[in-house]
Amino acid sequence: MVQIVENLVAGPSEAPPFEFYVYRNPGDGETVMGYLSSEGVAHNGGRQATWKSAPFGVPVRDAYLQALDLARRHGVERVWVNDPEGLFPAASRPTRAAGH
Repeated sequence: MVQIVENLVAGPSEAPPFEFYVYRNPGDGETVMGYLSSEGVAHNGGRQATWKSAPFGVPVRDAYLQALDLARRHGVERVWVNDPEGLFPAASRPTRAAGH
């Protein structure tokens, strides 16, 4: 299961979460968009890494679900919703269980 983090306070031994960034579409200033920032995922005993990201220009709800799916598939336990303007509050996010 993927835990959603609202305020990032990383402990000294915790693996960093995926960062999901929420922003306004610069073209119209109204549409809320989101993306998963580029993150490296180590695998194969730490001998390989794969970079994961989500494209820009995706509506926030769709991008959020993509970020949760990527986290689940790669064993990332936490996704930080970096939403400095409060454009995508927890109450408006998809209700399906995170990571399912």
